[in-house]
Amino acid sequence: MTAPQRRRGSLAAGSLLAAVVLAAFLPVVLGRRSFFHLDLYYEHLPVWAATQRALRAGASPFWLDGEYCGQPSLFIQEAPLFYPPMVPLLETGAPVHRLADAFLLFHYWLAGLAAFLFVRHETGRGLAGLFGGIAWMLSARMIQSATWPNAVAVGALLPLLLLGLSWIGRGRSRNGVLLLAGSGGLALLAARPHVLVAAVPVLAAMTLVAVWAAPRRLRAAGDVLLAAVLALLLGAPSWMPSAALLPETSLASGLRPAERDVRALATGPDLELVFLPFDGIRRWPETAAYPGVAAGLLFLAGVVVLFRKSGASRTAFAALAAGGAVGFLFAFGEKGPYGLFAGLPLLSGFRVPARYLFSWSLALALGSALVLGWWLARSRRPRLTGVACVLVLAADLVVHARSAAPTAPEAVYRIEPALVAELSGVLGRDSLGFPRRYVSVADTIYPIYYSGDDLLRMARRFEPMKFSLGMRFGLESVNGYGPTLSGTSELLSHWTARSAALAGVGAVVESAPAGPGEPPGVARRPVVRTFPGLPRAILVPEARIAAPGDALRAVLDPALDPLRTVVLESGEPFARGPAWDDGSASVKLLAHRPGHLSLEASLPDRGALVIFDSWEAGWKGTVDGRIVDVERADGAFRALRLSAGAHHVELDYRARGVPEGFGLAVVGLLGATLAARRLPAAGAIPSDILRADSA
Repeated sequence: MTAPQRRRGSLAAGSLLAAVVLAAFLPVVLGRRSFFHLDLYYEHLPVWAATQRALRAGASPFWLDGEYCGQPSLFIQEAPLFYPPMVPLLETGAPVHRLADAFLLFHYWLAGLAAFLFVRHETGRGLAGLFGGIAWMLSARMIQSATWPNAVAVGALLPLLLLGLSWIGRGRSRNGVLLLAGSGGLALLAARPHVLVAAVPVLAAMTLVAVWAAPRRLRAAGDVLLAAVLALLLGAPSWMPSAALLPETSLASGLRPAERDVRALATGPDLELVFLPFDGIRRWPETAAYPGVAAGLLFLAGVVVLFRKSGASRTAFAALAAGGAVGFLFAFGEKGPYGLFAGLPLLSGFRVPARYLFSWSLALALGSALVLGWWLARSRRPRLTGVACVLVLAADLVVHARSAAPTAPEAVYRIEPALVAELSGVLGRDSLGFPRRYVSVADTIYPIYYSGDDLLRMARRFEPMKFSLGMRFGLESVNGYGPTLSGTSELLSHWTARSAALAGVGAVVESAPAGPGEPPGVARRPVVRTFPGLPRAILVPEARIAAPGDALRAVLDPALDPLRTVVLESGEPFARGPAWDDGSASVKLLAHRPGHLSLEASLPDRGALVIFDSWEAGWKGTVDGRIVDVERADGAFRALRLSAGAHHVELDYRARGVPEGFGLAVVGLLGATLAARRLPAAGAIPSDILRADSA
């Protein structure tokens, strides 16, 4: 097949795959429905909204004021800022739910195209490639991953990683290294490492087979290693900030076995989702893996047929089958063989072993397509057979996607819950002009269990504004979703009137009391109770020193007055000076935006400026233009030591690891350029791979 023929075939396949995506998600494309699930609604899109506001206001997108008393955005990157499409999308200013729809639709199409390219390369059959593209992009594993948009992005890139490995195994060093490094770097920039970990069984199996089958094994092993290093360098802008933040987060010591073995795959209803089209928005998304009847049958046939035959298809199928089987077994968690590895450093923070079904699903989608390619090569009517198989699979998976994809009426995102206006009226700003925070302890309504008008009614009248949802509407809360900074996490786990006051809570959202004779489980409207939280910034005349592990205990001691004493974790303590007068100590807020604070403070004697926003080592401070330390205060917050007199104080957030990450990415680009110039373009490629696409 000539290069122009391959390009025309790719263009035709891309167009057909786009048509299938259109058919599967037509209500989303037309704007009648949007992708919808708990994590998407309560976590990802609120972060997208807050990040969009920061970018468009010229503020730092690396600090989120709206959750957990302030949170760095580069540890759990729900909005992967360094993934190329992300910032341009947000900068459009369009509603974030429609941006997420566009992001997901594009990556479903990309997943299909990537799988097509891999299968066509392995079989030389365009129809087999089209089958594999549909099988992967509309697999239940990919469809149910819509609740995490960047997971779909990484999933879309996985077949390109396999294609790069295959090229290396066939002696195409230059193309293989560049594709493997580029797609691997993009996968890291997409910032969903769980998907890459979940795909390790298939990637490892394909690597071993590619190196073993290579004409020059040592050269192939070196190429894989080079590509892995380049991918790490290219993805450094994403993973380096996360790595720098890890020691300060609640995941620093990994997860306990019970925490990391959450919802492992089990026999019974879980296996329905693996083998049958019984998934949907109300089922547990992590265990969904339905591959389509045609794909499942072809894969089973491959186990019988291809293991008896020789050739390139057999080698690739064996790698996929082995990796998929390991992924399936690992999905059973620590009660299975995965228990031997789960405690290793890189895996101890990995939650939900069912995610290893990414390996299983990818193996079934691509492996079944390889079997189809083998069948077409021996069929008397390859075109008719291939078209029939593609149509049967497409009809099956399009119907499945239309019924099972996690979507809801688009109007649910345009509804402003009644609680938003009520909270906005009650919270206002504190005496310095900082927005006051709220905390929601009301019952969760779980909107995925409602549909149609009931969903819209619940979203409008009964939404308790939990998790990170407040950020979508410009509110700040102490709630959040997912891991956070360890100090904040510990403070909020000891929920008392003292911790609420320190967190600047101005309102508490609770569920209304049940009425007389009201049955349990009936949704109740949330009610708001005001709370006298402290101002977000205060001046105190004295400081105590406590070890990091004891600071929070000290500040929660009722005998300590946080308006008088701050608990620091380093330096020297100081007592109230003789000239201190509470009436003449004052602080004034000059500017407040994400990642930046500007204040004026006047002190009659030395003291400390305490800011009840989360501390993180990336915060840098200046006092009258002089750099000073921003210390951890009261276990979770920030403080600066000040001398007597009037001072101008500036605090700016500098996300650690970003400059270093971009520096490594530049090295990676230079390395990729050098590899493109020095590595051989091609080696010995089997002739059956280069034959014309007669199908």
